[in-house]
Amino acid sequence: MATTKRDEVTAKLTAAITLGEYLPCDRLPSESELCRKYDVSRITVRAALISLANDGLVESVKGSGWYVRTDQRLRFPLLDFHANRAGSSADVWNSWIASLERTGSCRLEVAHVVPPPDVRIALHLDQDQMCVRRRRVRLVDDKPWSLSVAYWPMWLAAGTELGATGVGAAVDMQNPSPLKFAAMRGYPSVRDEYQIGSRMPSELEAEELGTGRGVPVITLSTISTTIKELPLRRTDDIYPAHRFLLIVTQDHENDHE
Repeated sequence: MATTKRDEVTAKLTAAITLGEYLPCDRLPSESELCRKYDVSRITVRAALISLANDGLVESVKGSGWYVRTDQRLRFPLLDFHANRAGSSADVWNSWIASLERTGSCRLEVAHVVPPPDVRIALHLDQDQMCVRRRRVRLVDDKPWSLSVAYWPMWLAAGTELGATGVGAAVDMQNPSPLKFAAMRGYPSVRDEYQIGSRMPSELEAEELGTGRGVPVITLSTISTTIKELPLRRTDDIYPAHRFLLIVTQDHENDHE
């Protein structure tokens, strides 16, 4: 496929941002200036800027112009983070973000839903059987940063605080956390299976995360199993790829002869 002028302008602007010619929070030259700089039409410049926005590199500020996004890629301790969910009495996301000297928060919505087919299969639910969905938009410094959706079976949640529906602090279980609550009721998580993948975000996900549809996301599905091989929980975490570098560390005993 032949390279278009839009592709050329997109590549040049991407290189300028990557090499630090334009830094986070910097305002890009106006569209008129870019037209003169690259000797192209305004339509071409606008298409290139939209392409950069879809890739998560720039954003348009109404009445002001185009700016390099301020997202900073975070080194995310994948397994440590998820292992700490079980026993923590505080929100592990907020605690981790605070350790980076930033402010973490979330928007929470809890509802009773018929789960998607893959979740139904993972939790061994019958067709059209309801479950509890706990959906969080996780924020850094008040900006949406990632998504987390947990599904819990009704046999555990019905009639309990885990199954209470609503939004915000009223349904946000901190101490005990949902996993700690399950353990207190005799259903501890004894095994977690992690399924890691990547894809393009849905329109809703891109809107909620404030990213373009062209920004890929890293997906992490966690299936927690309790005693007697009983599925306890399915959680889907969605991380925009340009915001997270997933880190997995493993210590080895010094047992070499």
